Amino acid sequence: MPQPDALGHNCTFNAFRVLEQDVRGFEAYLDRTATELLGHKDVNELLAPDAEVAISAALSRPCKPPLALSRHGAMREVIAAQMCGRWRDGTPLALSPDRPDASISRTDFDYGDAIRYPNGSRCPYGSHVRRTNPRGAQIVQRVANFSRRLIRRGMPYGGAFDPKNPDAEERGLLGNFIGASLGAQFEAMSCDWVNVGLQDPRVTGSNDPLIGANAIETGWFDLLLKSGATIRLRSLPRFVTTRGGAYTFLPSIAAIRYLGALTN
Repeated sequence: MPQPDALGHNCTFNAFRVLEQDVRGFEAYLDRTATELLGHKDVNELLAPDAEVAISAALSRPCKPPLALSRHGAMREVIAAQMCGRWRDGTPLALSPDRPDASISRTDFDYGDAIRYPNGSRCPYGSHVRRTNPRGAQIVQRVANFSRRLIRRGMPYGGAFDPKNPDAEERGLLGNFIGASLGAQFEAMSCDWVNVGLQDPRVTGSNDPLIGANAIETGWFDLLLKSGATIRLRSLPRFVTTRGGAYTFLPSIAAIRYLGALTN
């Protein structure tokens, strides 16, 4: 800890990251994978018969003109939602696995609702949000679940992506990951959970589908069906690359007052 004690009192640490996102590559991957899955024997476990209507209606709220997704377009959204653990509007898959729902909480959810889902939560155990914050789910490192918690804040950079006119502009996320221990929180989350999968034997050996260090030769992700069975997606490429960052110290208000009172 910083010395003297007054400087370290109630302080915190921050891992700042510049994360470049391959949005064009991600959308192209959704196109290819949706085409393949539409011919899968278990397609109806992923995509309900009226899914394109329900998903279009739910995602159309901010859109003018409203969305009118095809069956292929709806499958793209299902794949994206399962990889993230949320629909594009932020709806948690754990609370609404079949379609986005603007009426439900974006933050008050968990992965252990055995009454609604006797086969387990419909949010894939390898999804981005579940890997980076298991919440109350049973994990191998149960004692570490709470000690890994972080305050996470981010903002995008680069222009909005237009899938009808894809471009090569760099875009991504500026992220702050704030905690009391860089090693026990940020580094453990970004290594043990994101890129090794030590929290759950079902994902051990795989990387986070969105931010992990994937490679086409080895990357994989398991889509979760209503029955609890899975469809494994292979040849998962890398979508996010760290472009820069810094570890910083954030003094508390008391520490700032201490510094402000120094005379030399």
